Amino acid sequence: MRHAVLLAAAFAACSALAACGNPAGPVGQGNYGTIFGTVTSSASGKPIAGAQIVISVVVKQSTDTNGLYRYTEVPVDSPGIDETVIASAAGYQSQTKTVHVAAAGQQYELDFQLAGGP
Repeated sequence: MRHAVLLAAAFAACSALAACGNPAGPVGQGNYGTIFGTVTSSASGKPIAGAQIVISVVVKQSTDTNGLYRYTEVPVDSPGIDETVIASAAGYQSQTKTVHVAAAGQQYELDFQLAGGP
């Protein structure tokens, strides 16, 4: 019985947290902006599938087979605070860019061309 109560409490807590994912509404609205782009090889111009994208040391994503990435829940920050975006892939030199997500609903394109490669 105790196990069932704990399980029910855990389920209720997870459900409540999931419902609060974006209190401002659907993704891309409210107090969120979008950062997206393509990661390609600077030598060949070809997309780099599986490149790692790190946004402000918290969000980690991989590019798809076309070298594309998109993150739609970037919080709108206070003036003067930038989001740092790092693109890296095995055999390539990583590259860092910054962007200030200043307005809710705005989209910011950050493309990367990584040097090196297999």
